[in-house]
Amino acid sequence: MADLARNHPDRQIWITRSHLAALGFTTLFIAVLAFFVGLKVGQKQTDSVVIAAAPPLLPDPVKEDALEDLLRQVENSQPVASNDLSFPSALNTTEVPVAPMEPIASIPIPTRVAPSAPPIVPAPPATPPTTGWAVQISSFEDPLEAEDRITELGMLGLSAYRVTALVNGTNWHRVRVGGYTDREDAIEASEALSAEHDFEDLMIARAP
Repeated sequence: MADLARNHPDRQIWITRSHLAALGFTTLFIAVLAFFVGLKVGQKQTDSVVIAAAPPLLPDPVKEDALEDLLRQVENSQPVASNDLSFPSALNTTEVPVAPMEPIASIPIPTRVAPSAPPIVPAPPATPPTTGWAVQISSFEDPLEAEDRITELGMLGLSAYRVTALVNGTNWHRVRVGGYTDREDAIEASEALSAEHDFEDLMIARAP
């Protein structure tokens, strides 16, 4: 053999494509064969396990008879309950117990009394002055209306008086506030009355 190797030192082994294809086909065939063999073996083992684990569908008469005897013994060993119960009779009573009620002490509630406003005292009618100047508030044909106007002015704190004058055959009752020394004082008084009490159509006249 050593002589043969020395005589052919350049001899080599070549693998062609046909060799590779044959090797691959053989390997694939062996793998497929092993897969199917394993699948068959697994199905057989599974079927045997399911058949062995499945319980019997029909009941066992011996076990049922033993269970009935055991239940009968348990029932016989139970003591008979007494029917003498007082709870239902208590429910049938018509009297309803009433809880004692304690009287509630009355608590005085303080009441607030609104302070009463002091009564308004009207100013008395003034005496007609003889000299000076006056502010005329209004004029009426009816003397009663003039007196009512004087009362209203008195409720406002103003002392008014009534002066009667004949105009074209008719008596006019004039309501005035006066007693001012000069005409300028009367004008200032009329402006103050207009601003404070919203009086309109005020006139400045000589007293009375």
